[in-house]
Amino acid sequence: MKHNTTVRLLRKALGLNKRDFAALVNYSTDTIHSLELERMNLSTRAATKIAQATGVSAYWLLRGCTSYPIENDRNRRWDLDYFRERQAEPFKPVSHEARFQEMAPSFESDVKGLLGIYAAALQSDKLHLLRYDFHRFRQEMAEVYGDNGTAMELVGLMKSSQEGELAKTGRGDRLVKTSLQRRLSRTQAE
Repeated sequence: MKHNTTVRLLRKALGLNKRDFAALVNYSTDTIHSLELERMNLSTRAATKIAQATGVSAYWLLRGCTSYPIENDRNRRWDLDYFRERQAEPFKPVSHEARFQEMAPSFESDVKGLLGIYAAALQSDKLHLLRYDFHRFRQEMAEVYGDNGTAMELVGLMKSSQEGELAKTGRGDRLVKTSLQRRLSRTQAE
């Protein structure tokens, strides 16, 4: 007896075996097998997870009617081209400015972390070692990832972003220096 579930129909439409489909939707092979044999009901959460990974409509999955064509998450007919488009979205090129805006929060956190390391090295009179290690690290990263010389472009973006307002006015350097001095005096007081 063949069980025709929407999960099985989708998996077959993708041309995947159970193991590969399970990896795609981040479920175990046993779970996919149980869903296809209807030993396990498809929950809303599971349908949503499968829909996000494949671009199908969670509603179509939950409706459970395999006689309807597979619908995408825009309520249109789903096909492999739509699936490929969805899978390729993270690889779409974006502008440098958009990419920088996306990176800004983690970049800010990284800079704060580096300032803490810098302050500790300064306090322990090991700043020269930190600068040497950082120089070597930059060289290694340039060898691995390349250096296309866009650092000045990123600096320009920083200056034009909201956080860059301090840098525009020239107050940024003074604030960093003041912040480091405060941090050092607090550490020395402890």
